[in-house]
Amino acid sequence: MRPAYDLNTETLRAAAADAGHVHADGELNLYAISKHAGIDRGSLSRVVRGENGPDLGTVVELATYCGKPIEALIVRRRTPRTRRPRVQKPATAAPVEGLAA
Repeated sequence: MRPAYDLNTETLRAAAADAGHVHADGELNLYAISKHAGIDRGSLSRVVRGENGPDLGTVVELATYCGKPIEALIVRRRTPRTRRPRVQKPATAAPVEGLAA
């Protein structure tokens, strides 16, 4: 079950920039961040991409890395509203001229 929060990547990005852990193209250097924060690079990658929500241990490690309180690194997940699928009426076929029924 995913946690009810996501990572605030803007806080992480600001801390990474201050630490020099951003590539020349502006992308986060996940290797450097994971090494300094003490977390798995693959896990960090999935959290940053939004595929997984961060677990509490990851949030604590990233908060320490950023020098920020935990609350600065999490944002409440916005769950999209689900709508009931539209039920389409079956199309009625018009008789084709020249075909026998």
